[in-house]
Amino acid sequence: MTSYAEIHVEDASGIFLNTSDGNGLVNNYGEINDYSVGTDVTAIVVSAYDNATAVNGGDVYAYAMTGTNYDVTGIGAYAGGTASVTNTADGSVVANAYSGYAYGIHARGYDYALAYNDGYVHASSFTGDATGILAESFQYGSSVTNTGTVEAYSLIGQGYGIVATSILGYSSIDNSGGVYASGSVSVGALASSTIGAST
Repeated sequence: MTSYAEIHVEDASGIFLNTSDGNGLVNNYGEINDYSVGTDVTAIVVSAYDNATAVNGGDVYAYAMTGTNYDVTGIGAYAGGTASVTNTADGSVVANAYSGYAYGIHARGYDYALAYNDGYVHASSFTGDATGILAESFQYGSSVTNTGTVEAYSLIGQGYGIVATSILGYSSIDNSGGVYASGSVSVGALASSTIGAST
């Protein structure tokens, strides 16, 4: 599906696509404002039995109400095959939590997890942890390529700019952009694999 709309939601996803068989694809070129008052929220969700792909060339905002401990995610792609998220040069993704976790982009695939950022990604949490881009896979590998700007900030929690993890496969990060992180523990880029290689 493709959206050019301006969407405002509370305690729900601005765009939610789920396929129990086959692939799922979401293209967003509009503006999504997702506000969490009583539950965790993800502004754009693509969930697929095989491959899940999200492309953002618009503005995506996910916020949690002050004083709450709910998790917020800008864009999430979850797949039984390959999960892929692309944020273009015109794209902006912002996720702000209070005591919960904040993820700008989260790609989780059984086979592969891939994330590409040419735009702007920001995640912050007042007392929780914040991760700008997280790619995690089980079988073959996780990869993040960044030519844009990624920020992850927390006052008391931990801040991770880019994280790529895999259980059996490789994990890699290719960065030629700007990555900024701060928190009680702050890491700009982290690639880790339980069994495979990390670069």
